[in-house]
Amino acid sequence: KTLDDLLRVSLPPLPSVYKEKALQSTKNVTAKNVDLPVVKQLAKVVHLPRLVEQLRDTATPVLRKTPIDWNNEKHAELAYAIHPHVTARPLAQVIRSEKDVEILAHSLILHPALLAIRATMYGIQHSSDIKIPYISSAAAGAVIPDALLVSGPSLDKPVYPLTMEVKTPPAMMVKKTEDSVFRQVTERWCDERLDIPEGTAMRFNWPTDLANCNKQTRILVWSEMVDYNCDMGVLTSVDRTIFLARGHGEDDDTLYLSSVVRWRDFPIRDMYCWLAHALGISKTDLKLPPANSTW
Repeated sequence: KTLDDLLRVSLPPLPSVYKEKALQSTKNVTAKNVDLPVVKQLAKVVHLPRLVEQLRDTATPVLRKTPIDWNNEKHAELAYAIHPHVTARPLAQVIRSEKDVEILAHSLILHPALLAIRATMYGIQHSSDIKIPYISSAAAGAVIPDALLVSGPSLDKPVYPLTMEVKTPPAMMVKKTEDSVFRQVTERWCDERLDIPEGTAMRFNWPTDLANCNKQTRILVWSEMVDYNCDMGVLTSVDRTIFLARGHGEDDDTLYLSSVVRWRDFPIRDMYCWLAHALGISKTDLKLPPANSTW
């Protein structure tokens, strides 16, 4: 077995919410979230199904170079620290707040992917001397993401290449259905009858009436990515994960969304791919098509 095999694992089913119809809402957009210069405001959203998929071919041979020997104490320790059916054992069995989902996200997806990153960067070892990269909360500020990937040359010179936002499963779903709240962005690409060119964008209307922003507007993490000057983001409810990337040049007002990665679709592997690219250890360029906004 290799580290690649270890990351190709489905998560355990997510616990149920404590009460029907609970935890469906999400925090409102604040003036600080939308107080961006016009040139930094989000204007276009592009669904790009291959956003994460394009990184897998590079990640796979790297992961396969790291064998897992179950008779080696260090290897077994890493495997147990990564495997979600082990890390889930002491966690909440009923979801009562978004905090429960945050803990589940860190324990089942984020930390296992980060441990795999460190294993490929430094080898499998017991050493506690490895400090970077790590995942952290955000300091108080105008915009506060739920978590940050922290890198940099040293602990006193941090770099934040990726922001993360966690939502409850009901907040990521359309009421009374199992559809993602982003279905209106992605459903057209799922219809084989339609021949939609890659890069076709949907217009995003920057919010002005803060009290009446819809759920999709409220849970997009654009302001967090802009505030921390990073190009990559993650939005997850554990059972559903979406990867996000900011465009460049003429498309610096564009947010690219991956397809929804479900809990059974090896989200730890895709998180590894995303973190590896954010940290610059992936040898694959992230190819983003020009946003086609000929509405």
